[in-house]
Amino acid sequence: MTNSASIAPEMAPSAFVIMTRIADTFPASPAELIVATGLDRSVVSRHLTALTKEGYLVSEPDPHDGRVALFSPTPEAAVKFGAVSKAKYDWMADAVSHWAQSDVSAFVLLLERFNTSAYGN
Repeated sequence: MTNSASIAPEMAPSAFVIMTRIADTFPASPAELIVATGLDRSVVSRHLTALTKEGYLVSEPDPHDGRVALFSPTPEAAVKFGAVSKAKYDWMADAVSHWAQSDVSAFVLLLERFNTSAYGN
């Protein structure tokens, strides 16, 4: 599976987590990223600032609340981190490729239940 060292070796692992989350679900607010990653507010804020300065992210005001910034990947970062998402998807698909469809369905159901219990998603 693709990891931070192969995509962005200079990037801290927690910044990589934030970046892959934004690439998967943008635009994203800092509050959404805090909930999704479980990282501390100061860590998320510091990484968002650095990732923007490094050219990975752009921000724009939230149209519903101009006090909130929404972050999206730059076009180059979207391509790079889109490859990460595809690699994760391919890895998971391969891992369950020999499972019966009913087992995959049960796994998805239980994983959704787990995520709801653990993260409130």
